[in-house]
Amino acid sequence: MSTEVKRNIAQQEAQKITPQSIEDWLVSEISNVLEIDKEDVDTQVTFNRLGVDSITAVEITANLEKWLGCKIDPVVLFKYPTIEKVSPYLCKLSGNM
Repeated sequence: MSTEVKRNIAQQEAQKITPQSIEDWLVSEISNVLEIDKEDVDTQVTFNRLGVDSITAVEITANLEKWLGCKIDPVVLFKYPTIEKVSPYLCKLSGNM
């Protein structure tokens, strides 16, 4: 098992991953990537309307993979088009639901 995988497991154990924690993480990540205030990231607005395009979707999902420790296809942000809709799916995908 790689050091990075061990670190991800330790992080997940230290912080219980829930749909709400994923929502919070996505709000923060989108705010950082798009350089907008967290208050402007509405969890019920589509990623597209927030300004997430295919390039930023790849960046966001790459960072999600590191945090959650599982492979995530960037298309998931368009299949589940809002933070509110994608969070339960990601929680389940990561084995925390």
